[in-house]
Amino acid sequence: MPGDIEDEDFEAYNILYEYNGLTEKDVEEYMQKLIDSGWEGDSYMVSKNVEWKGKQFKASIEAMGYEGNVCFNCNLVELE
Repeated sequence: MPGDIEDEDFEAYNILYEYNGLTEKDVEEYMQKLIDSGWEGDSYMVSKNVEWKGKQFKASIEAMGYEGNVCFNCNLVELE
């Protein structure tokens, strides 16, 4: 469920998306594609500084598997 948190000091956004039928290899290949395109991390979590809406954010994507599903937790936290 998409959500956002706003505070007078910073902004943070979270998006959670879930897939079923992906294998561990599928997830590793997806995360490697992100790393190959400039993200830093490993097969479980990657991060990168990005510009969005004219502001700088730390973006992260974490892959979590459970009950045959894979959930990707994506966060954007405004950098100070």
